[in-house]
Amino acid sequence: MAEQDNRGAQQTSVPHELFESIRKEAIQQVAKYALAAFVALVVIAGTGWWFYIRTVLPKLVGAVPTNAILAIDDPEGCTKLGSGWEDANFAGKILVGAGGGDPRWEYRKSGGSQSITIAGPNIPPLYLGYHTAQSGPGITLSMVEQLSFNKPTSANILQTSNVPAAPIDIMPPYVPIYFCKRTF
Repeated sequence: MAEQDNRGAQQTSVPHELFESIRKEAIQQVAKYALAAFVALVVIAGTGWWFYIRTVLPKLVGAVPTNAILAIDDPEGCTKLGSGWEDANFAGKILVGAGGGDPRWEYRKSGGSQSITIAGPNIPPLYLGYHTAQSGPGITLSMVEQLSFNKPTSANILQTSNVPAAPIDIMPPYVPIYFCKRTF
């Protein structure tokens, strides 16, 4: 006669080999899906860390510090470098090192000009040394003896300093490229 459990149902016995086979199959299936879930979680976590580390790593390693200026020779300009870079706004300017104790090279102080107007105060005096001679009745000739920025020794001196004002381009040869500033 079959034994009854507490609920009153009949209990049947399963052969031991069949039970062990089912148990092994169940363990394999659970292990397979558990391993797949673990690998998926590692991939998801790794992807998240990659995006995080990608933005933080340059700061930690110090590859390019914040506010660094980089020159790039590409028609796309600073956009070619990706996020974290912007135009440094140095268009039309020549970069000069700061410091050294000279007030002209004070940090972020701009100066210079693309042209200059030549006028009397901007030019040293030009001296013309000459001699006069008579070449006939009522004809006096002047002969240039010396043209110099230094005062000549001859007796007759003509000093010129009234040169008409005219702007002169003083920009050296140049090639425009983009200057980009690191923003993070």
